[in-house]
Amino acid sequence: MVGFHLLAAPAGPEDRRLIHDAAAAVSVADSVEITVGWLAPGVSASVFLEATGAAHAALFSTGDRAAAARYGQALARVNPGCALAFYGAPAAPPETEAFFTGLFPARPCAFLRSPALGDLVLFLRGVLHALEERELFRWETKALRLQLPYEQILYFQSDRNVVRVHLAGGGEHQLTGKLDTVEAAVPSGLFLRVHQSFLVNRAAIRLVDKSRKMVTLSDGEEIAVSKARYKETLSQ
Repeated sequence: MVGFHLLAAPAGPEDRRLIHDAAAAVSVADSVEITVGWLAPGVSASVFLEATGAAHAALFSTGDRAAAARYGQALARVNPGCALAFYGAPAAPPETEAFFTGLFPARPCAFLRSPALGDLVLFLRGVLHALEERELFRWETKALRLQLPYEQILYFQSDRNVVRVHLAGGGEHQLTGKLDTVEAAVPSGLFLRVHQSFLVNRAAIRLVDKSRKMVTLSDGEEIAVSKARYKETLSQ
């Protein structure tokens, strides 16, 4: 992937150094640029919200229990896709872990007790590799094995028992199967079903023409929006 943004609220200089070293190690090992956004104690709400939007992962010290809980819950609202880990000191009571993991009954989070450099590296690499999986469309049959970055896909088109994968810059691939199966296979939120026969990359949509009920894509191509999908398309 091109870049990885880590949000961190360390308890002190030693924590900050440890997180910095872990990010540097992963950056070198995985050839990815990692930027770290450091949250100072008592950061304003506006600064916090601006910092969280682009974060792929977050590390919050439980040294200030109330602040860590507040950060975590705000992050879950603003950026639910961000991987979240709380970390504590060896002296932290056992109920501390239960408190933080219990904040998000429907959202997994990690709790690292007195993490060493290797623990932080494992956490960051796990998040990074999960993101890389999300960036690739994979389709495998007996006759075909296809891997494509989602950013290269403009849209999928159903054509009877074939799904055509239309690519940015021209060209296409053909898959044997149904568009419903493809839609179920791609990450939620990346594509929009504008028609029974078309599944469009949201990032490629440049214009929604309400009067003509058409969407215009980044390459200038226009695709009709069906009546059944019109309200859903407009709400995106």
